[in-house]
Amino acid sequence: MSANFLDVSGAGVGVDNHLYVTAKGPVPVPVPKTPHLVGSKHAWGSKTWRIAKTVTTCGRPVLQSSWAMLVVPHLPLTVQPPHPLAEGINIAAIVLTSSSTPLMSVHSVTGEGLALETAVYGLFGINIDCGDIPLPGAMADFNGNTVKTSPTLGDYLSSLFAAFCAVGYAWAVGAIISDKINPAGELAKILERSLASLGVAIVQTLLDILAAAVSPLADSINYAINWIAAKIQALLDSPNTAPALGQ
Repeated sequence: MSANFLDVSGAGVGVDNHLYVTAKGPVPVPVPKTPHLVGSKHAWGSKTWRIAKTVTTCGRPVLQSSWAMLVVPHLPLTVQPPHPLAEGINIAAIVLTSSSTPLMSVHSVTGEGLALETAVYGLFGINIDCGDIPLPGAMADFNGNTVKTSPTLGDYLSSLFAAFCAVGYAWAVGAIISDKINPAGELAKILERSLASLGVAIVQTLLDILAAAVSPLADSINYAINWIAAKIQALLDSPNTAPALGQ
């Protein structure tokens, strides 16, 4: 079945589960796993270093593997009143550390040397978002495009493996942060958690920039995930030489 290549014209909308902080009088009360409406456009904040600017479909730059939307707007879906200070800190940290990554990429077509992101079927795609354990958030992603490809079984399964390994990596880091936070008072805990999450997100983003600009080995964990995913794809599909889109 055919799937559209993703370019900067697309957009996504979905639901993530995150901590929400309501109020009981002046006291902040955390409410875990509160649904948040999320949505963003490919052309807004994103990993611009993962866009193949010299390769286009319908005149628009295409998206390379590991691209993601960043700083994704979140709207809590709850009628509980927000704590005026703690929820402001909490939602700012959620948005600043947020990401939404397309599930699918194909290895049979490359742009500027890397595999390209695609929808799952036709113009419809699925993004894996930030989100609290036990379920990641997700977006339905839509990208109209007349340039299409046919992902293989290896593409689908290797993409699933890479996506959920990336989610597990993010959850593991989050768990480590939570274990290290033991300040007195709920407000202090929320503030320290938010600052720690922001610090980790900055480090991971810098590692990804270095991986794109210098060497994939700069981000060793994601390098290992992508290496195993490539082996899964190669095992399931017959070997072939990847043609370059627009080259």
